Amino acid sequence: HILDARDFNPICPGISIDTRFRMESGIGAMPIQKVQYLGGPSSLPALKNKIIAGNRLALINTEVRLSLALLSSFFENDNPEIIIMNDFGFCKRVRDDNHLLQGYGDMMLKSIAYNVGIGLGHPSGIQLGVSWRTDVKETGRFFFRFQRPF
Repeated sequence: HILDARDFNPICPGISIDTRFRMESGIGAMPIQKVQYLGGPSSLPALKNKIIAGNRLALINTEVRLSLALLSSFFENDNPEIIIMNDFGFCKRVRDDNHLLQGYGDMMLKSIAYNVGIGLGHPSGIQLGVSWRTDVKETGRFFFRFQRPF
């Protein structure tokens, strides 16, 4: 079962806040293809791809997009953007999985993975950026996207 809500809010010309909220719950014996994963460019870019697995997932991604044309007259159009990203994720395996919301009550601050990042992008979706984990001290992970993550 998947709940996916996305909102794209232009604040004023050249500034927007984009948000995605996603919850997934798997019930019963699930094949490996149906397991929920966190990590990688479309969920938590500072983590390696699909590093956290479970049958309960909650994910919040936010992006603040700022047109470079607002900052300098050097940029003649609104296409190049600075993107500031915040990503929060929770994923765990629940043994007694008969109820869709079972296991979400275990969500504590220490069980939520948080990434922060910055990048350059284009409204077409191309992005180049770096994202950092906040739970451990590591160097940032660079990523390149051909399309927007949400």
